[in-house]
Amino acid sequence: MLAIRCEASGFFDADQDAVRADVEYLVNAGVLHVPVSTWPMPIDEVHEAVATVDEVSLSAGESAALARLKRILDIYDTPDDDAVSAAVSVHPTRFRQNQPLPREDARIGMTAGRDHGRFTVHLSASLNSRGPKETLPVDRQRFRIDGSYASMQTGNWIWSVGEMARSWGPSQRDSLILSTNARPIPSVGLDRLSSRAPQSRWLRWIGPWRLSGFLGSLEHDRDDIRDPLFVGARVTFKPLRNLELGLTRTSQVCGRGRQCNLKTFKNWLIGNTNTGTSAGITAATDPGNDMAGFDMRWTSPIGHLPYAIYAQMIGEDQQGGVPFKYLGEFGADTWKAFDSGSVLHLNLDYTNTACSFTRQEPIYGCAYRHYIFNRDGYRYKDRIIGSTWEADAQVITFNMRWVRRSGDEWQLHARHGQLNRGGVTDPYNVAAPTKRDLDGVDIEYRYSSASWGDLRTGIGIDRIKDPAAGKTTDTGRWYLMWRHRL
Repeated sequence: MLAIRCEASGFFDADQDAVRADVEYLVNAGVLHVPVSTWPMPIDEVHEAVATVDEVSLSAGESAALARLKRILDIYDTPDDDAVSAAVSVHPTRFRQNQPLPREDARIGMTAGRDHGRFTVHLSASLNSRGPKETLPVDRQRFRIDGSYASMQTGNWIWSVGEMARSWGPSQRDSLILSTNARPIPSVGLDRLSSRAPQSRWLRWIGPWRLSGFLGSLEHDRDDIRDPLFVGARVTFKPLRNLELGLTRTSQVCGRGRQCNLKTFKNWLIGNTNTGTSAGITAATDPGNDMAGFDMRWTSPIGHLPYAIYAQMIGEDQQGGVPFKYLGEFGADTWKAFDSGSVLHLNLDYTNTACSFTRQEPIYGCAYRHYIFNRDGYRYKDRIIGSTWEADAQVITFNMRWVRRSGDEWQLHARHGQLNRGGVTDPYNVAAPTKRDLDGVDIEYRYSSASWGDLRTGIGIDRIKDPAAGKTTDTGRWYLMWRHRL
């Protein structure tokens, strides 16, 4: 029987990027042996992995990252976890890339966490400024409970309900199918707690594996189908020590005025969702909009140079029961640890969100769109649920992160590419309602102090050119975020 030691039954959210970066670094370095491409991650999964580490053999950088994780785990091990936070921003960024950056000009918030063995309640409430009405859609909600959830452990599973940030994919920066670009979707979820490998000799080859699923509800005031359900399921496994594979599917189904019964569920479950190619499916009986695909992450040194490479392929449609019309993302990481405990991380990422992106002529006007969900599309609260670059984009990003032993860090993010390349007019696209060229750079500093709390500030600029109008717009930004545990 599998024994689970429950230190804390909650989660590390996908937008806790400092924790996520340290976990990923230690997995890349071979120190921790857990699947790392599905977030949120159960806290006890990290506990269990950290407890097995032989610290004697660690480098200075690995030892520092492990120590930072242990400090965070010690905080979550206490029954209470309360904090206050505030943020101000000038021109909040459109391109979040799985970072917990401000979505508005000003915000104040409070967090109250209570952990009692198998049960965890994490309440997060914030009051936000309401921006001016614009031509493009803007989420103007003032009071939010993003990040709130309640969870319960039963055996090797965690049940949850709330609004947790999720990111499914091998890239730490983005995901084609589910990222933190949009606000968290209210949902109920089920996650495997420990990713330990199966004990059966027939299934042992799977290695450590995780299963995550949730059922959520999208907003009522959509301009296409109101109150649709949003379903997500993902399984990841590590058949080799250096290889992680993932399979993902998400769906927008039902909604006000749409057929939603057992037959709808059966058709959705078996992928019988295409009019014209699926038996008996019409516009009236079509369950909804599906996206699905696979991803991989491989880590291995070349001589003394450590690296990780990853890829994600997500189909916007399905044919013959398998995804096709793929969107693609590819990337590579490398890092250098120093005797001081500091680590320099470098990342290069390529994202293409046009359908059938490998063809000489990709299919534009296809990604994140559906003939039923034909206005808001694959969005929640005006933001794409998948990639921050939205549909029909081709973007290369370079990311550099310098982390000191204490956890203080500098980050540099640079990007170049084209948005909405097909030129399909989309007033719901907050990044590029028509074709745009993009160049941008951000610099960020993060400081942590037991007395003053966590401070995070950054500046950046985006140059967006409209080729058709011959107009170039430079938008600068600045933000300051503060969080203090009580």
